[in-house]
Amino acid sequence: MTAALSSRFACAAAALAFVAFAGQAGAQTPRANGETVGIQNYASTTGNMHAIVAKEKGFCEKYNFKCEIKTINSTSLGLQALVGKTIDFTQGGADLVGAAVVAGADVVIVGTSLPANVLSVSVRTDVALPNRSKGYPAMMQDFKGKRIGVAARGTSSEKYFNAMLKDGGLKPEDVTYVAVGAPNTTYTALAIGKQVDAAVMYQPLTQLCQFNKTCETVIDMTIGEGPKSLAATIGANVIFAARREMVESNPKLMEAFYAAMT
Repeated sequence: MTAALSSRFACAAAALAFVAFAGQAGAQTPRANGETVGIQNYASTTGNMHAIVAKEKGFCEKYNFKCEIKTINSTSLGLQALVGKTIDFTQGGADLVGAAVVAGADVVIVGTSLPANVLSVSVRTDVALPNRSKGYPAMMQDFKGKRIGVAARGTSSEKYFNAMLKDGGLKPEDVTYVAVGAPNTTYTALAIGKQVDAAVMYQPLTQLCQFNKTCETVIDMTIGEGPKSLAATIGANVIFAARREMVESNPKLMEAFYAAMT
């Protein structure tokens, strides 16, 4: 079985755990026991709007728990914090959650946050792309030898770009990855400091590039551009995950969390 298939089966198993839990929820109003839960959020973007709205509108208190929003700008770092019990719920790419399960992390999916891919590839305007007119994947040849900005090393943005490089006949070693953080710091590294030539990032980097005319999005995965394998993940691309032991030992909290987030 390939690593990709293993990750998919792991995601499916984790999702089934959530479905089983959700099916047990009663008709009465969910009510936790006053717990404080740490929930991942992302800076300089719309981020985890479920948690932000739930906290600001008082939905967490309504269901008797406290939402503590913690900014962690990548799925890989969020998973580390989840396993290390710094946070209780991570929001991130389903692919990395599946990979974490395959690697032995005892985490489960507890909900879908965003159905579609949130990443795009943006390039500074002074970077030559002679193969762009040939479309994807031929244009990937233009990234050979380039510095590519990603939120953090080993996160979904890097893995997705590796898949694109493979489609274009290149290897990960043909580029240099640089961790650049959130969209605002990515824009600075790409368009102002010129520390990277291109970046794989979520919004609003695309909008920043359009407004300032210093960079432009050349592969928009949010609308299905790029590898067909990534377009096929639309439906459950960004998910919520939690530690299995917490989910199974706190059914009232989980019912309350789900009610607050939806």
